Amino acid sequence: MSSDLPDLTKFLHDETKNKLVIYELEFNKIDDPNEKLRDHAKSQGQCACRLWLILFLVNFAIITIIMFLLLLLLIEVGPVPPYQTYGKQCVSAKCDSSKGLVCTDISKSKTCRCPSGNWFWYNNTKCRECPPNWIVGNNSTGCYLVSSTDLTFTDANQWCITSESRLIEILNENIFRTLQSIKDFSFNVTKTYWIGLRETGSNTNIYRWITTALTFSNSNYFCSGQPAHIYNYYFQEYDQCIGLYIQSNTSSCLRDSTCSNVLPFICELY
Repeated sequence: MSSDLPDLTKFLHDETKNKLVIYELEFNKIDDPNEKLRDHAKSQGQCACRLWLILFLVNFAIITIIMFLLLLLLIEVGPVPPYQTYGKQCVSAKCDSSKGLVCTDISKSKTCRCPSGNWFWYNNTKCRECPPNWIVGNNSTGCYLVSSTDLTFTDANQWCITSESRLIEILNENIFRTLQSIKDFSFNVTKTYWIGLRETGSNTNIYRWITTALTFSNSNYFCSGQPAHIYNYYFQEYDQCIGLYIQSNTSSCLRDSTCSNVLPFICELY
């Protein structure tokens, strides 16, 4: 027994040199090592935690983050079906109220729409109120402003941007039909209004929308004999910017003009 004591003393001495936690050993008694470990860690300016506590905190943090992300997803996307979105029937399912939609009786058909008045379906995401003096398009599908002042193409585009909008882009047939509603828009017949379309270069016959950069390909929208590509000697440039020409109270078409011409314009929220 006594021969073992030097070895034990040497062992404890070596452990102390290595800065390890030393546990007091007594006959028939061993102190709580966890308590010793915590005291030693505190003396070293460190933190000693139980493993189960660490695992609990990690799992709690993960669950909290997941719940937060799910909440954000619910706010952004809205409730999952059976809630209906814009333009869908609301006979057997409710409209998605988180997007501002209400069930509206149109031509004896219950359909999810934005509230009546100055509300419109904004960017295919939610209902939004149209600003004062702006016009809500057919079926509340857009919000437009027909200017009362004349500007160059560049200045008109900048004016729309400053108003957090853009020069209107006729990206589909529905928008083009909306612009035929002369009564709602109070267009002046035989007047041309700037839209967000221009030629990519002189006589290239390639046209792009200036905001989305999408190529315009529907030549049926052009007026007869258009685009003309006329050279303007006063401004010393070709007709490269496109406007909406109001032919009559029931029809309109597209025609080119010199970008430096001052014309009224049409902005849209998007």
